Amino acid sequence: INTSSSQPGSAARITIRGNSSINYNNMPLFIVDGIPYDNSENTIKMTWYQGGGTNTGMDIDPNNIESLTVLKGASASALYGSRASNGVVLITTKKGISGKPTVNFSQKTSFDKMIPIPLQTTWAQGEFVDGKPTYFDGETRKTFFSWGPRIADVPGAVAYDKWEAFQTGTRFENSFNVSGGNGNTTYYAAYTDLNQQGMLEPIKYKRKNMLFNVNASVTKWLDASLSFSYTRTDADRLNEGLSRETSIMAPLLDAPWTWNPYPIFNEQGTMRLWSTASYNNPYWILDNTLNSHYRNRYVPVFGLTFHIAEGLSLDTRAGIDSYTNTEDDFVNSGGTGGTATGRYNLQTDQYFHFNSDVILSYTKDIGKDFKLDAMIGQNVQSNKTEYMRINGRDFIIPDFKHMNNMQNKVTFSDYARRRSESAYGQLVIGYKDMLYYTFTGRNDWSSTLPLDDNSFFYSSNSIGFLFTELITSDVLSYGKIRAAYSEVGNDAPAYSVYTVYTPWNNSQAGGHGIQFPYRGVGTFFQSYTANNPALRNEMTKEVELGLEMKFFQNRLGFETSIYHKSSFDQILSAQISDATGFGAAMMNIGEIENKGIEALLYATPVQRKNFRWDITANWAANRSKVIKITDEITKMAIGGWGLALWEGHPYPVIELDYFLQDDKGNYLVWDDPTSSRHGYYIRADQYKGKERPSGKVEPNWRGGLRNTFQYKGWTLSAFLDMQFGGYLHNMNYQYLGYRGMSILTEDRTDTGEIIWEGVKARIDQTTGELIISGEPNDVSVSYLASVTNQGYQFNSMYKMQKSDYIKLREVSLSYDLPKELLAKIGFIKGLAFTVSGTNLWRKFDKSFSGSDPEHNLQGSRNAQGLSIYMFPTYKSINFGLNVSF
Repeated sequence: INTSSSQPGSAARITIRGNSSINYNNMPLFIVDGIPYDNSENTIKMTWYQGGGTNTGMDIDPNNIESLTVLKGASASALYGSRASNGVVLITTKKGISGKPTVNFSQKTSFDKMIPIPLQTTWAQGEFVDGKPTYFDGETRKTFFSWGPRIADVPGAVAYDKWEAFQTGTRFENSFNVSGGNGNTTYYAAYTDLNQQGMLEPIKYKRKNMLFNVNASVTKWLDASLSFSYTRTDADRLNEGLSRETSIMAPLLDAPWTWNPYPIFNEQGTMRLWSTASYNNPYWILDNTLNSHYRNRYVPVFGLTFHIAEGLSLDTRAGIDSYTNTEDDFVNSGGTGGTATGRYNLQTDQYFHFNSDVILSYTKDIGKDFKLDAMIGQNVQSNKTEYMRINGRDFIIPDFKHMNNMQNKVTFSDYARRRSESAYGQLVIGYKDMLYYTFTGRNDWSSTLPLDDNSFFYSSNSIGFLFTELITSDVLSYGKIRAAYSEVGNDAPAYSVYTVYTPWNNSQAGGHGIQFPYRGVGTFFQSYTANNPALRNEMTKEVELGLEMKFFQNRLGFETSIYHKSSFDQILSAQISDATGFGAAMMNIGEIENKGIEALLYATPVQRKNFRWDITANWAANRSKVIKITDEITKMAIGGWGLALWEGHPYPVIELDYFLQDDKGNYLVWDDPTSSRHGYYIRADQYKGKERPSGKVEPNWRGGLRNTFQYKGWTLSAFLDMQFGGYLHNMNYQYLGYRGMSILTEDRTDTGEIIWEGVKARIDQTTGELIISGEPNDVSVSYLASVTNQGYQFNSMYKMQKSDYIKLREVSLSYDLPKELLAKIGFIKGLAFTVSGTNLWRKFDKSFSGSDPEHNLQGSRNAQGLSIYMFPTYKSINFGLNVSF
C-alpha cells in the first residue's frame, strides 16, 4: 500500500497483479472480520483539482489488526464475489484471550520535514527584450516569466524563500486497549486518538477509533460473537493541481524567486501579484481556501456458530458498513478570476452496505489417507449510496462559511441502490498430507444486470503437492508445487441497463448553458450515455503456477509464481454516433491481459543464542496489454491529461507528442530556412501524427529488500523499496518550463540561444515525404521560442519522465525490556521503545523534476501516472512507546 498523495488522510494506491479492469476504479476488496468493508476513494465531486479524495480504507485502525492477508490470485479470491476480481485484503481484528485483564497503551509521535521540489534557482523574473534577458521587478513591470538575467547579476535582487510557509508536520497517536475473559467469554475493547498536523498550517487530519469485540461459548454447541466499531475522521486539506485561483502549489511554484510575496495586499487593498494573469497570491490561498471532510462510520457485526455434530458446523454472520461523509469546499471572496466573489460548496454522502452469510462446514477423515473439507454458503448483499450537493456562489459577508450567506445556490442529488444474492461452496480433498485438490464455485444474482440474464457462475480449481513428504533430506526442509485455474465474475455499475433521465447540469454545456433550476423551473434530460438492456457480466480468468522451497531447517527459502490473467467483456461507456441521440453507450467491450512473475527470497545467514540476522527480498514484474477496446475504437483517453488505453499496448500509456528520429536514434531538425520552424525539432504531428504511445506507466519491475538484526532485546531493521522501467506524465514542465521555473531550464545560456542536437531533415510540402539529409544541425535558435512556441512544452522529451526510484522506505530501532527486569517492577508486563525514520534517502532518475514519482493527482483511480502541481513529499522521524499492564 503506497501513499499516492502527500496530504494527511490522502488516498492510497494498491496494485495487485496489474489492473484487472479498465473501469474507472480498480481497488481490491477489503474484508474485515468477514464483512466487506468499503475502501473506495470518496472523491470530492465539487473540486476536480483536489488531487484525489479520501480513501475510506484509512478508517481502519492498524493498532487493532491481528492479521492481514493479501490474496493476489483469482484462485484465492474467487470465493469472495465479483468485487474480488481485483484481489482481496483479508483483515482480522484482535480478540480477547481468557485470563486476567491485560491493558495495553501505545504512544507514537512523528515529525515530518518537507523535501523541496526541484526548481531552477539561478534566473530572475523577466523577459527577453531586444534579444536580451531583462529584469522585471514584479511591481512596476509585471510578468509571469522568469526569463530574466541571473539573480546574481541584478543589483539588489533577492531570492525569496518559497518554502518558508512549510512547517514541521507532527503526528500524535495514543492507543489504549483492554482484553481478557473467562473460560466461556472473552472481550477486547480499544480506543485510538490520532491527531496529525500537516506541513502547511491549514492541513490537518484527525481520526478517532473505537472497537469492541466479544466472543462467548453459550453452550457446548453454540458460540456467539459481537463486534462493533466506530470511526470519526476529520480532515482539512488544500487543493493541488493546476488551478491558479485555488491551488496553492500552482502560484507558489510559478512565482519568480525574486518576487516578494509580502505584503499580500497593496495599500489600496487590492491583492499584490507579480503578473497580470489571473493568479492569486499563494499566501492569500493559504488563508482563504480550504476543503474539509467529516465522516462518521459504524460497523456492527454479529455471528453465531452452531456445532451440530463432530466435524459439522453452521456459521451465520451479518454485518453493516455504514457512514455519512460531509465535505465542503471554501474559497473566500476577494480573490481574482472566476472565484473573485467566492464560493462555498457543501456535499453529504451516505453509504450503507448490508452483508449476511450462512455457511455450513464439514470436515471428515476418510480412512487413514484421505481428508475431506467441504463448505457451502449463501450470501446476501444490499448497497445504497446517496449524495446531496449544494453549490453556493457570491458571498454576502466575506469569510462567513454558511449556505445562507451565499447569493446564488444550486442543488444536486443522486442515489444508487443495488443488491446481490449468491450461493457458493468449497471442496478440499487431501491425501496423506501431501496432495491437495481445492474446488471453489460461486453463483451470483445481481440487480445491476438484465432481469432475465442476471445470473453468472464462476469457479476455481487448484492443486498442491508437497513433494518433500516423499523425500528425506538434511538440506531440503520443505517443497511444494501448486497450479490453479480460476474465474471471477463481475456485475455492472448501478443503473446501467435502462436509460434514465438526469437533472440538467451546467457542465453538460461546457459551463456556458442555462443553469437549472431557472426562475423556479427545473428540468430533466435523457442521460448523455445510453444504457444497455443486453449487458452481460464481466469475467476474469487466470492460470497460475507456483513453487515454494525451504532449506537447512527453514533458514533459506523462496517462493515464486507465474500467472496469466485475462479480463474481458468489460462494461464501459463507449462513444457512439450523435445521430442516435446519445454521445456514448454502455457496452461489453474491452479485453485486458496481465501476465507476470513474483518471487520472494528469505534467509537467516546468522543465528546465534543472542543474535539473529534475517534477509527478505521480493521482486515482481507484470506485463499488461490492452487486447481490444471495440471494433471501431482502438484508442481512448482515460482521466484526461495525456493518459490513454491503446490496443496492443500496456495499460495505461502516456500519449503525448514526440519528436521524429532517424533509424540511428538521432532527432530530426527542420532544414528549411524559409520556415519559422527552421532549426527546431520536427514533431510527429507535423508529419503523420502520433502513431505510437510516448511511453507506459507500468514499471518493468518492482522490488524490495529488508534486513533485520536482533540482539537480545534490540531490533534494527531497514527496508529498501524500488521500481524501474515506468514513466509518468509530469505536467509541471508544461507550465514551469514555459514560465522559466523548471529545473530543466536551469542550464540555459545568457543569450537565450541554443543549437539543438540532431540531424537535418525536412518534409516535402508537395508529396509529404520525409527527407533526411543526415547533416549535423548547426542552426542556432531561441531557447525561449522552443519552449513557448514550438511545442516543446507539450512534448514527451521533457513531460514524460522516468518514474524509477530507490527509497530507504524505513529504518527502525526498537528495544524490548527484558522480562527479568520487568518482573522486578511487578505490575508492568511489557515495555518497548521504538525510533524510526521514513524516506530518509531517495534516488530518482535524473530526468524526474517533480515531487515524488509515486504521487498521482487522481489518487487511487485507474488513471495512474499523472503529476501536476502536487505537494512536496517529506521525510519523517518517528518515536514509539508500548506498555502492557
